[in-house]
Amino acid sequence: MGNDLATTLAIIQQKHHQGASALKAAHAISLGYRHLVLELFAGYQWNNRLALLATGGFGRGEMAPHSDIDLLFLLDEADNPEAIKEPVTALLHRLWDLNIDLSYAIRTPSASIELAGADYRVLTALMDALPIAGDLAFGKRFLQEFNSQLFSKQSALVREFIRQAEISYDQRHQRYGDSVYLLEPHIKEGQGGLRDFQLALWMLHAACGRSVRIPRKLQRLQMIAAKELQQLFARDLEFVWYVRHSLHFLAGRRMDLLNFAMQEAVAEQMGYGRSRDGIAQFMTDYYGATRNIQRFSGSIVRSLAQKYRLAESSKRQRQDKTIDREGAFAVRGCEIIFSPRLALKKQQQLPVKATLAPFELFLRQQANFSAEVRRFVRHMAVEQGHRLAGKTFGNRLLHKVLCSDRVYETLNTMHALGVLRLLLPEFGNIEHLFQRDLYHIYTVDIHSLMAVKTLEVLRQKQLAPQYPLLTELMLSLEQPRRLYLAALLHDSGKGSGKPHAVVGRRYALQVGRRLGWSKTEVQELVFLVQHHLLLPHISEKQDIFAPEVITALGRRVKTVARLRQLLLLTFADQRSVGPRGYSKWKHSLLLQLYKQTERFLIHKQLEDKKVRTQRLARHRFADEPKLRTFLSKLPEDYFRYVTVREIRKHHDLYLKVKRQEPAVLVQGRPKREGLRIIIAAKDRPGLFSIIAGAMALTGFNILIAQLFTTSDGVAIDLFEVEGDAGNRAAVVGKLQETIRQATTKTLDIGAALKKQRSTLATKPTPKIPTKVSIHNRENQTYTVVEVVAADRPALLYQISQIFADLNLNIYLARINTEAERVSDTFFLTPVGAEISTARQERDKWVRQLRRRLQRMLGGQRM
Repeated sequence: MGNDLATTLAIIQQKHHQGASALKAAHAISLGYRHLVLELFAGYQWNNRLALLATGGFGRGEMAPHSDIDLLFLLDEADNPEAIKEPVTALLHRLWDLNIDLSYAIRTPSASIELAGADYRVLTALMDALPIAGDLAFGKRFLQEFNSQLFSKQSALVREFIRQAEISYDQRHQRYGDSVYLLEPHIKEGQGGLRDFQLALWMLHAACGRSVRIPRKLQRLQMIAAKELQQLFARDLEFVWYVRHSLHFLAGRRMDLLNFAMQEAVAEQMGYGRSRDGIAQFMTDYYGATRNIQRFSGSIVRSLAQKYRLAESSKRQRQDKTIDREGAFAVRGCEIIFSPRLALKKQQQLPVKATLAPFELFLRQQANFSAEVRRFVRHMAVEQGHRLAGKTFGNRLLHKVLCSDRVYETLNTMHALGVLRLLLPEFGNIEHLFQRDLYHIYTVDIHSLMAVKTLEVLRQKQLAPQYPLLTELMLSLEQPRRLYLAALLHDSGKGSGKPHAVVGRRYALQVGRRLGWSKTEVQELVFLVQHHLLLPHISEKQDIFAPEVITALGRRVKTVARLRQLLLLTFADQRSVGPRGYSKWKHSLLLQLYKQTERFLIHKQLEDKKVRTQRLARHRFADEPKLRTFLSKLPEDYFRYVTVREIRKHHDLYLKVKRQEPAVLVQGRPKREGLRIIIAAKDRPGLFSIIAGAMALTGFNILIAQLFTTSDGVAIDLFEVEGDAGNRAAVVGKLQETIRQATTKTLDIGAALKKQRSTLATKPTPKIPTKVSIHNRENQTYTVVEVVAADRPALLYQISQIFADLNLNIYLARINTEAERVSDTFFLTPVGAEISTARQERDKWVRQLRRRLQRMLGGQRM
């Protein structure tokens, strides 16, 4: 029997590879499972009146190759469930032995109806139920009774179900990603996925009192145009179901997450190929299909929910009152509708300008579009959109939107209905643009809209507890329209094949002029778009305590107002890429950079923290000779990165090293993510490499490393790290012992890391280009090495080992990991030499360094 099912699935898989209908395949798979269950069912003695019902996806005939099956054993009211326990258990065990996932229930009709009235999941499962074995007539009568009792037009259950369905729709989207355009979408539960479509059909079933699964029944409801309905089934659902079958066949198990690894395999199977362009085109087509499913489903969900809310309201009469403001459109309750006075024929003859009229009401009345108005706007955008582009009335509307208190919601609705790309062709260039990395979770257009949303949420004080300064800065803007538009356009140059900030600058200039903004305002907009990466680049890759870095930034930004808006745009950009896009660590770096630069711009000079700390330390330790001696042994730059209080703790570590080595101090960082770990040890070649390996073995990721050596050879290294300290005493002990063993050669740290790597599972990731860049900063004090590569365990250890082999000192390391991609920056000097050593000597070790790094990383020259 199991062999028959395996044969059926093998045949279906073969036809699937040949391009057979995915919806027919879903039905054929269901039939294969049904035949198996029927055959097993017939092998047992059933002495009771019993109907076996397939429920859920099994019942509606929509199964993927490794879907689970849901069964209901329906007993007569007079029968005892215990009477069939033995054959049911035997049947279930036969199915489990075949590795079939299933759920089941044994209930009477009355118990089933009672439970369905109280449990949302039971109710939806029974909506799709189908009698498949036993007394089929008994099963059919039960389903008729189920529909008549629970879905009468006056039923309170229907109203409650509609309410709960809308809540579950929103909650599910929040959980799986509130956008169709996720880079790794869940094709079943995500927005525009198959669950959205099924939920819409369940709601229609509840409202109509009968199933409306097939196109013919949906057409009768006139909730979707015939052409759109045909495309929904023949193209969009077909596409998504084909992808789902492919995922299950490729994985050999239930698999509904379209991750990066599966995108390559499915794209190749569907004829797109494995190239970057082929995968991007596959995902674009996928987004198109799920967008249409979401439009249909969202329209049903919102329309029915609104209808039942109005029916329930005690203020129905007042809410139903129509406010007619635009002639063609009106507001009734919370919906923008066609004016009741406008005949259907007249609706179809409205001028193209009417496409934008509902958005005027959208802004003024805080109402949402009805399903009919959404269809009208979308249709006009497709059919007549070319006549909207560049029109003065369109520019005026866009300006109004940017000045409103409903910016994101309006822009997002315009985008969903195909209007935004007409008013803002520059934004249309990034519509549905796929970016294949694990750092972003959205396509470029949705990421940009999310950046606008982040700014608006900030202005509404919703983020004030976490980001008080940013909230204050956002509220201080008299009119944030320039910032909103900069957020919308900051990535508009992506996909052009050129540096996107340069292309974005040109687009910002075009848009600002088209909107009729003043020359000064356009210049500010252009600056924000062109330099939106400036602050994160400096904070994550440069020494933000170096006066020359702050001075250079201040001279480039020029004004405090511009600096503040650049900080806000940086925050919105990084926070909108996904859950890992903006950490406390990044936030603290940005704020330090911002505050120092703001002081420079206000006072026109910069007090060197090094000088201030030295002065305070000498005053504080005037009566402590040992501490004053310690200060004299420290390098000058040390004082830029520490407080006077920390100097005393570092002195204690220094004394311990003189007695025994090494010494470790772990400190919490209340206002930042992670920990600070200070390690003191006798300096030696490769010490940083040993410490990096010890950190990796102990479970820490280094974010920043600041390395100093006293004149008598004691290294005092400061680390900002990610990781769980747990028992701090145990962590200190483990680090000390690991470093001691590695420095005394009793532990091969490289071998230990290799062994650790072999036990770690790896997540599928897109291919990450590897780049190595080696150059000097303006002041020529250090050589700067930048490494971009796919992250892997012990990578920092391997890189620093190369530095040690070439006798290079690390002065500062910035370790930036974004999802599975590292972007690390190291400031280096040759041991015992300044960077100003002979050019020929410097070029020699630079060539060696580049060659070694590229060999280890498999990278390319940058």
